[in-house]
Amino acid sequence: MSSGLSVKVAPKSKIGIEQLVFARQKQSFSYMLEKGNPVPLRALDLFDFDLKKIYGFESDVRDLPEDCEGLTDFSTGELVLSVPSHDQLENGEPRGIFTFCHELGHVDMHKDEMKDRHFSRVKGTQLYRRRGSIKAFECSEWQADYYSGALQMPYGQVVDILKKGGDERDLQRIFNVSRTAAMKRVGYVESFRKS
Repeated sequence: MSSGLSVKVAPKSKIGIEQLVFARQKQSFSYMLEKGNPVPLRALDLFDFDLKKIYGFESDVRDLPEDCEGLTDFSTGELVLSVPSHDQLENGEPRGIFTFCHELGHVDMHKDEMKDRHFSRVKGTQLYRRRGSIKAFECSEWQADYYSGALQMPYGQVVDILKKGGDERDLQRIFNVSRTAAMKRVGYVESFRKS
C-alpha cells in the first residue's frame, strides 16, 4: 500500500505487530475495543492534540516531494504529513488516515532502532524504493503498513464483524478505511483464525 522508502529493520511477525498494536489500543485507544461497538480511530484528534503525549513525537505539516505522503524524522522526533495527506486526514479520507497510521507504525516500532540512522532524500541518500531482497517481516514499510491496518481495525472487532457475516464492505463503512485496506485486513484475520 505504501510507496515509501524501505529500510531493513529488526524482524517482526504479524502476530508480534498485532500484540504491539493491541497493547497500544488498550493503553491509549480503549474506546476502540468496546465489545459490540466498533468505532474508527479518532485520527485527527490524535494528530492535532495527543501525538506528543501518547507517542512522544511532535506533529507537523509540510510541503514534501510529490511522491512523499508523510515521513517520520527520528532525529527530531517529528511525524510529518504532506499538505495533501493532512488535508485528507482533516477531511476524514481513508488514504490520509492510513498514511498517518503508517507513520505511527514507524514511530511505535522503529524509533529506537532508527534514531541514530540519518536519512536524507535531499542530500541524496538512496534507500530502497521497493522491497527488493528485503523480506517482508524485515521491511520497515511492510511493517508500518501492517501496523496501520491493525491500528485502524482492531483484531477482536474484525473477528466479531466477520462472525456475524460481515465482510470488507462492513470494515470500510465502520472503520472508514479503503477497500484495499479492508480486504487485506480480512485476509490477515482469516489466516490467523484458520491457523
